[in-house]
Amino acid sequence: MGFILDAIKGSHAGNSEDRLTQVFCACFNTSLRFRQVFLRFIGYKTGAGHFRARTQEQYAISGTACRADILVGKPECQPAIVVENKIDCPLTARQLKNYNRVHDFRDARKIALVKHYFEMERIPGWKILHWADFHSKLAACLPTSSSIDSFVLGEFAEMLEELGMARVLVIERKRLQELAKFMKAVRDPKPNQKLGRVSPFETAVDYLRMLEDIVTQIREEPLFRKRLGKTARFAPWLTYWYDQDPKERHPCLGVEIHLQKAHKGVARICTGILFECDSGTLTVQSYTCDKSGSFLDEKVHKGDLRFESYAKSVISYWKDQLA
Repeated sequence: MGFILDAIKGSHAGNSEDRLTQVFCACFNTSLRFRQVFLRFIGYKTGAGHFRARTQEQYAISGTACRADILVGKPECQPAIVVENKIDCPLTARQLKNYNRVHDFRDARKIALVKHYFEMERIPGWKILHWADFHSKLAACLPTSSSIDSFVLGEFAEMLEELGMARVLVIERKRLQELAKFMKAVRDPKPNQKLGRVSPFETAVDYLRMLEDIVTQIREEPLFRKRLGKTARFAPWLTYWYDQDPKERHPCLGVEIHLQKAHKGVARICTGILFECDSGTLTVQSYTCDKSGSFLDEKVHKGDLRFESYAKSVISYWKDQLA
């Protein structure tokens, strides 16, 4: 009952930052497992057994207009962790600098948990993390024997999903193969084509969500900002590719980003699924193109598409090409 009362306290909209803050504190204070997962996520090794979370309304800061969202620490003590929660409002360097001036926050670890990727200067003492990454940690948790822990972790993960802060963790190779067979069927349709247990449309959408996360991640990398400028935006496409004969074209689902200025002949960096409609097969690969659109180099990604390893591989490959 205490969890429910804490979670619904206040007249906050369901999709507001304040509501997420309120529910986070309720989950943190109710579940030891939730505290352990969160503290490991931010790189804090102690405190799960003693720490509690408070909203700003529960901790008055005298002589300052700062309003940090979540304060974590031992009851009756100064905060050990300060968390700034951002969903859609912009995160500003000025705001974080103001928190650095608060005496009570002097020795605290400072975390900004955000939905979007922001381009901003590095602020001493602050670490910027993303709610989608925390959702991944919750989703990867092993089952627990505690019904309370299971409920709390599941409810918070579901809330992050509803707020658009969840990440597709894996697309199995079997689903990709079914998508390839569907693409073949589209070109040569047959009556009553079965879609399978998981719709190929759902697989395609999950893949596009992976691509969107990859593109947003590179916005924080100095090398990409230098080479791409402001062109690094998520603009997926369904296009065609061919090997030798332009008449033998096949569909390709992916994303490509144009460089501000060609670098060592590279004018575009890309990643996508290349379908071979004659055989109903596919290849997932990252590649580069010149100004004419001709392939320059490629890297094939095999097996299941696990977001963490796929994103790391794509970004590493693109960095090598642009270095």
